[in-house]
Formats: sequence, structure tokens, C-alpha cells
Amino acid sequence: MVDLTALISVVALVFTGLGVSVVLKDYVASVIAGVVIRATWRTKRGRRIKIMTIPAPLKGDIVKVGALSTTFIEVGDGERLPSVQTGRMVKVPNFILINNPVLVYGEKIID
Repeated sequence: MVDLTALISVVALVFTGLGVSVVLKDYVASVIAGVVIRATWRTKRGRRIKIMTIPAPLKGDIVKVGALSTTFIEVGDGERLPSVQTGRMVKVPNFILINNPVLVYGEKIID
């Protein structure tokens, strides 16, 4: 026969584990994505990227690829502000970079 206290403890432990995994899933995904980004992309300061997010893409020059997020200086993407830095610093969680198409520009940028 199963002890009721042990059963309640196991159920509580399972629900606690599920709760922690739901809370930490984005952080764990960002850390793994940060490792993948550093290993596969030629990321360095000044490299231009374009993240094809919906409804509008994000474009900018990389400042830093951290463990949880990537920081870049936004660059205008369109007829009105072609390749002009807007001055806004954008921090994007690394898992966003893995879940969306990303264009990585070459060394020489020509518009």
C-alpha cells in the first residue's frame, strides 16, 4: 500500500518541476541559442544582421552577443532610412535569433 504523504510529496515535486521548467524555458533556450550563434555565425562587433520578424524586420549592427541576448544598434530598413543608424539600442533574446530567419551581411555592406 502506498503512503499518502509520499504520494503527495511526489505529486508536489512533479508540479514544482513542471512550473520551474515553464518559467526557465526561455532562459535555457537563449543560453543554448547563444552558444549556437557564437559557434556557427561569424559574429563580431559591427557585423550587420537583419532579423525577419513579423510584422516588421529588425536590422542593425551587432554590439555584443551575450549569454542570454544579442545587442545591436538599429539601422533603418527602407526607402526613408536606408542603412542610417537610428541611435536605438535593441536587445533581442537569443532564442528569437534561432526561431526566425536571420540575414547576416558580409564584411562590405553595399546598399
